Amino acid sequence: MQNKVTHFPVYKKLSNGRVYYKILDDRNFEEKQKLGTQILYFSMEAKQYPDILRIQDMLDVEKE
Repeated sequence: MQNKVTHFPVYKKLSNGRVYYKILDDRNFEEKQKLGTQILYFSMEAKQYPDILRIQDMLDVEKE
């Protein structure tokens, strides 16, 4: 197991090119979704364990 330091923010994009993530730290991220001509913006603070795991999963893809 390698101990890698994650430098924030981390940027992610889904393969469909319509959803973008900006991971601010291990508990916060921002999401932008493009729906037609509209762009929806969400900000998320992970307080519950499933949300924390979601952010961890997004970060783990970066380390592969």
